[in-house]
Amino acid sequence: MRKVHTVGIIAEYNPFHCGHAYQLAAVRERFPEARRIAAMSGSIVQRGTPAICDKWTRAEMAVRSGADLVLELPFVFACRSAQDFARGGVSLLAQAGCDALAFGAECQDLGLLQAIAQRINTPAFQAQLHEAIAAGASYPAALTGILQRDYGADRAVLTAPNNILALEYLRALAHHPEIRPVLIPREGQAHGETALPDPSRAGRASASAIRHALFSAEDAGKEPDWNALRAFLPAEGCDRLQQTFAGGLPRLGRLFRTLKLQLTLRSDEALRGIYGLSAGDGLLGRLRKAAKKTAAMEDFVRCAASRPYPASRIRRQILYLLLGVSSHRVQAMDAAGPRYARVLAFRQTGRVLLQEIAARGSLPVLTKTSQFLTTKKRQQDALTLAEQMLALDTEATELRALTMPGMDAQPNDFNMSPRVVSSAPELSQTENF
Repeated sequence: MRKVHTVGIIAEYNPFHCGHAYQLAAVRERFPEARRIAAMSGSIVQRGTPAICDKWTRAEMAVRSGADLVLELPFVFACRSAQDFARGGVSLLAQAGCDALAFGAECQDLGLLQAIAQRINTPAFQAQLHEAIAAGASYPAALTGILQRDYGADRAVLTAPNNILALEYLRALAHHPEIRPVLIPREGQAHGETALPDPSRAGRASASAIRHALFSAEDAGKEPDWNALRAFLPAEGCDRLQQTFAGGLPRLGRLFRTLKLQLTLRSDEALRGIYGLSAGDGLLGRLRKAAKKTAAMEDFVRCAASRPYPASRIRRQILYLLLGVSSHRVQAMDAAGPRYARVLAFRQTGRVLLQEIAARGSLPVLTKTSQFLTTKKRQQDALTLAEQMLALDTEATELRALTMPGMDAQPNDFNMSPRVVSSAPELSQTENF
């Protein structure tokens, strides 16, 4: 078996917690001489919500816990379905020179997951899948149903959220045989559980449970139980989270009036050009109807959601609409894949990785947005595909700022530089690059 030189991880770190630190430590233990690159969602995460902490803070926490380099997964891939999220992340890491991809899963049988992924990728399976979706099933329901009915797959394997994402990673890796899959068995709380586990017992809280604790406390007008949360967060990460909480948490609901205005004033013809609304499948009508019937974002999402359109899809659709993400742009970006290595944080070993990426020539390395794109240039029509992709990233960051109670102090892509962390964790130093 060939030696592994650079291990990639696709992540969101929303927020960065001890389970993420465990994964990085497990990779370091298995491949002590390998470097570690994380491809991380930026200001908006895959489920269609603003990230709790800004992307530079989350990236810094990952570097402090063992990543050598954190690159931003462009918004056009980060805020998409699991399939597109995986494809974008794998493509970025492949171009960055990774020869292994580490990911977590509830199932510890990599061979089984690979066999299922290979089955999904066959033309016959894809034909069945498209037929089921056309009949009104959501992608996850159609996928699970076919695998159970026709191939005898275990439902417990198919419905576990990290297994689902693992299958999409393995499907994407079929196009990158140079990258070896590395399965890290997932430990701790199941993804999506909203109650924190007992801190006195061994185990790790999920990001969902940590987010729920934060938002529930803010809703109640009180502080979270930071002593309980510290059992599940790296010490400095907990301190940063406390700072974020003190300034107020990001809430998609703050954009509801803007969304309602868009759905009220814009014509069907104009909205049909937005990615996700061009299929003529009734989604636009559902959104317009929900906008008329509801007075808050959470109610809007519940009203618009259905079996083919789960809440996460509706939230993503809201963001595409607010950002004006057109179908033709997404199609072009999907065909091209990530077009740059946008640096969020690194340590000294990451600096060497950046030199190698630049020397490889497959991706330009971006450390300062203004050297590649300015706010004035962003307003122009004649942008390259890479500039359009980066413009979306910057707009997503500015949209996240609008979800905060006070946007004036929020960082943006034109005034922020990558975080550079000392290679020695005990020094705990950060500087601007």
